[in-house]
Amino acid sequence: MGVASDAHTYAPAMRRLAVAMVACALLAGCGSSGAGGSPKSGKGADTFVAHTPNAVMLVRWMRTGRSVSGSLTEAIAKRGRRGVSSAAKSFTGTINGRGLSLQLGGEALVGQFEGGGFSLTLPGAEASAVAIRFEPGQIAEYERGAEKLALAEYPSPCTLYLSGREAEVEFRGPGAARHCEQFVRRFSAQAWTTTEPAAPPEKRTVCSLARGDESVVVTDGGGQQQGREDCTSLSREGWASVSAGEAHAQACGSLPGPGAQFAITTAGGVSCAEARRVFADLFAGRGAKHEGRDAAESYTDVDGWACGSGAGGFGCRRSAARISATAE
Repeated sequence: MGVASDAHTYAPAMRRLAVAMVACALLAGCGSSGAGGSPKSGKGADTFVAHTPNAVMLVRWMRTGRSVSGSLTEAIAKRGRRGVSSAAKSFTGTINGRGLSLQLGGEALVGQFEGGGFSLTLPGAEASAVAIRFEPGQIAEYERGAEKLALAEYPSPCTLYLSGREAEVEFRGPGAARHCEQFVRRFSAQAWTTTEPAAPPEKRTVCSLARGDESVVVTDGGGQQQGREDCTSLSREGWASVSAGEAHAQACGSLPGPGAQFAITTAGGVSCAEARRVFADLFAGRGAKHEGRDAAESYTDVDGWACGSGAGGFGCRRSAARISATAE
């Protein structure tokens, strides 16, 4: 199966390309002996990253003698669909001088070391060829690449339209594109798009919310059931109602949380000291979990606050007051 260099034609050959990238990445790691040399055995796992126009790959591998084994994590922009698909694979291989032979499932691949990395050339469309190259890298580099792929299709400000329905969600602020991507990912079962309908239906504002210097407006037509559900979901993440006078949020620094540093904000007259205490307790696991009928109705009681998590952070509410923690 061919692989073309055009970013829009990768998808038909994506399975073969991903396998080839595994080989490429694995052997890139083995080229630690210097330019043009055969790989040397190293201690511990090494990390390598490859970038293509529509994909980013992370490989971690180890070597024992001439044998290598490792795993690949890949993020690939979906062709003709919104979002990024991700998967993890494992592989084994054999090194012979500057050459290599890799086995992934039932498919065998070969390649060649070049300098500190490795390039693998695959047959492409219309007798063309494409070389995939991995270089030593870090997990953070892969994460940045995956995020860039995910955000590439979203403008700022960003408006989402629900296909076949009248619901609309508009994000404004520095993180508008990220909020759109996270919203779509969270509600992946629904067909959200950034393409405005040819004949926009008449609709009304369901809620106008804010969190720090970010804002979101949800509109809907008819009975507004979808819009109300969206507003409830956003409120659980710490977005506060503008109409209730809660939009004037106060920045309260940041705290380390699950896998990231989180910016703390308050709304509704809550002090920074209290907001920081609540989230410190939440992150430490000191809350009491309450299971509802679904994720939307489940929450954690922390110091009298009802806290939930969603795309990009945490939100807690107590009566009309809101506090939020957003991943930086």
